[in-house]
Amino acid sequence: AECLGNMAETCVKNMTGNAPLKYIPFDVCVESGRHITDSLIKSCAKKHKIDESELMSCVTGPKGKALQDIEAKKTEAYFAGKSDRYVPYFTLNGKEFADGEFGLLSAVCDAWTGKKPAGCFDNAAQKRCYADKN
Repeated sequence: AECLGNMAETCVKNMTGNAPLKYIPFDVCVESGRHITDSLIKSCAKKHKIDESELMSCVTGPKGKALQDIEAKKTEAYFAGKSDRYVPYFTLNGKEFADGEFGLLSAVCDAWTGKKPAGCFDNAAQKRCYADKN
């Protein structure tokens, strides 16, 4: 299921011209599902006005595989020579974001210049679901 979700997210990223404000809401929708299925992907596509037919053609065809291979090569190149190799691995304004995905929304919203997107006002309840082991 994770591979299916990764493929869908990669295809939507490409379909939206790599525009984060267009593809990230789709990603969040897909990742919010308990199990990633074709049905969930189609539902998220409809919700976020992504062409479902084009998306599923990409996900199940050679284009999706080629796009996924490109993303894998970018990941490998990014981690070349680094000892800490984990995903998700985030950078914000060119610096590593050490908390992984936790607190990322708050950090992006804090760094955002100009009018903040609606999601920045809904993140007050974002918390870790476990305690750090120190």
